[in-house]
Amino acid sequence: MLRAIIFDFNKTLYSPDSGNLFPGVKDLLSELKTQSGLTLGLISYGDDFRIKLVERLGIIPLFDWFKFVEEKGTEDFLEFSKKFQILPRSILVVGDMLEEEIKIAKFLTMKTAWIKNSFQGESSIKPDYQLNSVSEIRELISLF
Repeated sequence: MLRAIIFDFNKTLYSPDSGNLFPGVKDLLSELKTQSGLTLGLISYGDDFRIKLVERLGIIPLFDWFKFVEEKGTEDFLEFSKKFQILPRSILVVGDMLEEEIKIAKFLTMKTAWIKNSFQGESSIKPDYQLNSVSEIRELISLF
């Protein structure tokens, strides 16, 4: 049973090309926060610019937990799992980087959804689900 979603930020929720959230992201997060009963997390690389950007976009209140890191690691994802007492297999990780968030989540037995926003080349990492955009999350969580 799905109990939580951890999102990546850049190229998952946010388009660096446009300088804005992808269309519908704020509505999606708001809907998930108020209607799904899921616990929402955000793990992002976080220099001062990125932190201020996320604050300016007004999405921080839509997450139950967020963390800005220099490098993503298993301990960051496990911190979320432990804080909310949610088994890793009940967490979906949504991101655009196969060799980073998807690989870490798979190692921890979390479910994975890869947003195909950028060319990754060949990889042995196989996500559980492949999405063209984050808006497809609605359909995906209905499967759980």
